[in-house]
Amino acid sequence: MFGEGCDILADLLYQKLANKKSYAKINFYQFASVLIDFIDESRDRRNRAAFALYESNNGGEISVITLANLVQRSDPETAFGKEVLKIVAEHKYKNIMMKEGFSRKIPLNFPTFNSLVPYSCLIDEFQYRIFGTYIPSKKESLLHKMRKANELRMQREMTNSTTMNTQLTKISKINEDDEDSKSNKSGSSGTSEDQVLPPPLNPPFLKEIKK
Repeated sequence: MFGEGCDILADLLYQKLANKKSYAKINFYQFASVLIDFIDESRDRRNRAAFALYESNNGGEISVITLANLVQRSDPETAFGKEVLKIVAEHKYKNIMMKEGFSRKIPLNFPTFNSLVPYSCLIDEFQYRIFGTYIPSKKESLLHKMRKANELRMQREMTNSTTMNTQLTKISKINEDDEDSKSNKSGSSGTSEDQVLPPPLNPPFLKEIKK
């Protein structure tokens, strides 16, 4: 998703499709019931479909535990990561710091989510990844920009991968050279059979005894 690995989003989607059951079999009806609203003509229903993934406990609110997992397991540089941080900032400002004028905690329900995120980035991503279309359809100029951004992201990932492989090769080569150097030193430090040792020096008291 978003050109990056996003395990937490995959986990949230599975929990929603499987109704929180482990190793569940997901049929087409379950799949459609969760994802069909992402291509609904109503903007409000599309955003509700995105919110439904956030509130995995089906309680109508985004839990603090879910927020903590989202922050730890999402990339803050992606659109999804930035969206998560916006929700966390609202929770911190309204429910933790409790500024003057707030007599009660603000629930992170759909109205709060909708005011913070009027159009979730998940909508376009799921429309494109799952259904291969955009509703409403986007202008060709915008699609061109999105495709170009995706190409640049893929090129950057390939460059980073190549750079990492090059660095790993250099490190491996350095380690091999170190091992060769150590083995050469240990081999030269021992006395070989062909090596001729100098005759021992006779101390002065031995000369006196011989006389």
